[in-house]
This record gives sequence, C-alpha cells and structure tokens, in this order.
Amino acid sequence: MSKEGRFRWRYLALTLLVIALVALFLWLVDFATLFQTLETANLAYLALGLLFFALGSLTLSARWRYVLSNRPAYPPTFYTDAIAFMANVWAHIPAPLSRVFGISRVSPVTIPQASSGVVVERLFEQIMRLTALVLTITLAVSGENQGANIVTGAAVIFAAVIFIFWLVRNQEKVILPLSRLFGRLPRLNEARVRGVLEELLSGLSSASTPRQLFVGLLLSAITWGFFYGFHLFTLLSIATELPPQELAGMAALALAVAPPSAPAMIGIFHGVLIGALSLAWPRQVTLITAYALLLHAVQLFFWTPTGLWGLTRVDFRLSALLSQRQAQNKAPQPGEQLPAADQDG
Repeated sequence: MSKEGRFRWRYLALTLLVIALVALFLWLVDFATLFQTLETANLAYLALGLLFFALGSLTLSARWRYVLSNRPAYPPTFYTDAIAFMANVWAHIPAPLSRVFGISRVSPVTIPQASSGVVVERLFEQIMRLTALVLTITLAVSGENQGANIVTGAAVIFAAVIFIFWLVRNQEKVILPLSRLFGRLPRLNEARVRGVLEELLSGLSSASTPRQLFVGLLLSAITWGFFYGFHLFTLLSIATELPPQELAGMAALALAVAPPSAPAMIGIFHGVLIGALSLAWPRQVTLITAYALLLHAVQLFFWTPTGLWGLTRVDFRLSALLSQRQAQNKAPQPGEQLPAADQDG
C-alpha cells in the first residue's frame, strides 16, 4: 500500500475513534451536571491556569531553542511554535512536523537538524512524564508506603537519566545490534534501519555533556512545573470540594497523559484524558469531562490568537504547512535521493 493510502486509512481510523469516543461520552456523562459544573467554574482560578499555561508555553519554546543549540532567535521560535500548536489544536496537523518545518523556514536550522532536536525533546519529555506518574502514584498512597514509593520513583527517574547519558556516549553500541536485528524483518534491510537510527540519534549531540543534559532537564522541569500549575488551577476552578491530595494527584495524571508537547487535538485529547482519569476516579466521569473541556478551552483561547499573531510576524503560511504534510506522505524511504527542492530545506 502506498504512503498516501496508509495516510487515508489512518485518517479514517482516527475519525472512527473520535466518533466512538463521542458516543461513549454521550452515554456516560450526566449533561445537566456537566453544564452546571461549567457554568459555576471559578474564573479567578481559570485566569491563573491561563497565566501558568502562557508561562509554560514561553519556556517550552526556550527549551526548543536550547535543544537547537541556540541557533534560532527566540521570537521566531515562539511564533512558529504558536502556529504549529494552533494548527495541531484545530486541524490535527502533528505539532512536531509543524515545528520542524516552521523553524527551518525562519532560521539557519535545517529540517534534519530540527528533526534530530525533536528526538532530544521527546527524551526530556519521557523523563518528565515518568516524574509526573511517580508523583501521581505517590499522592495516591499514604502512610509507610508513601516513603517507599518516593524512593523507588526517584531511583527510576535517576536510572532513566543515567541511561540517556549512556546512550548519548554509546550510540554505536545501540545502532549496530538494532540495525542487525530489525534488518531481518520483511521489507527492511540493515542499511536502511541503520540510516534511520543514525538520523534519530544524531540529535542527542545537544545533550552529550552532563551540563547540557542538566540544563535541558532543568528547562523541562520549569516547563512542566508551569504546566502542572495550569492543570491544577484549571481543576480547582470546578473541584474545590475535592481533598487536596486527590486534586494534586488528578492534575499530575492529567499532565502525564497530556504533556506540553502534545497539544489538545479535538476528540483525541478528550478521549485520552477522560479515559485515563476515569480509570483512576471512575465515580468522577462528569467532573473529569468538564475538566477536559476546560483544559481544551484554555488552550484554544491561548493558541488561536497567538498563532494568528505569529502568522503576521514570520514567513510561515498554513498553506505551506499543508503542502509539507502532503509531501511527507509521499516522502522517499531512507537512502533514496531527495528532490533538489527538499535538499535545499
């Protein structure tokens, strides 16, 4: 099957998933209570949530610029991020693709360099997601087990950081055996797999020293701290009657399943968030649904005007983004010759 055909099937599957999730919400949610919850939301807490979301968005762009070795200036970095996240929230255009394409249009950073930077960001995100999950588990227990969970969680996070640093220094030890292993699969060969792995891991050079790794993790912690404030104050706007520990745990789990690098795509965001939180708090489905709707509303409220403003500040058009998305579906396999226009970036 061609890449265009696979894309169409994925889009169809995504559409069916959204329809199924909507049907599930219609069946489970008490809409009278839902509307009442939304109508009585505390606007002061929502304003604080919006403030923390804005601060988190600013530091997210600062981390992206640091991962790219500070080559792009900060203003165009933030503008292209705003456009990318606006497109992601409204049209399901993947934010990583938009950020890579956008930054290559407004800075000396090339598409391959930006693509490698996305890999580094995802590594940082996985460490912070693990931290959020550990926080959720810690808040869900009490007494003697809580101390043990904190120690265990800290050990797991420390081990993850050490593994990333080892991976940075020993890429060849990973690439060689994996390329041989996956090269035996149908429609793959060792050279092709090796090329893909080298491209994915090349961006790790921006975290090749303890200092670079520490700064990247520090920026990630600051970013996630702001976004945790966004999740917590948004929840507080509709759930002040919940115990503080339950509020903190619910916000931490929401942050873990909907991290800063994954904006609120309509339907998918709601389904993932409501599904994950409902497993932990099955009696709070209506409250959780209201929570997901408010989180999405704040992101729409921030990214829509900010993204439109970004379009007036940089040479980055949504039509070019859509063209790049179509080109990605027809992109050649690793090792094939790129057209001259694509090589120029």
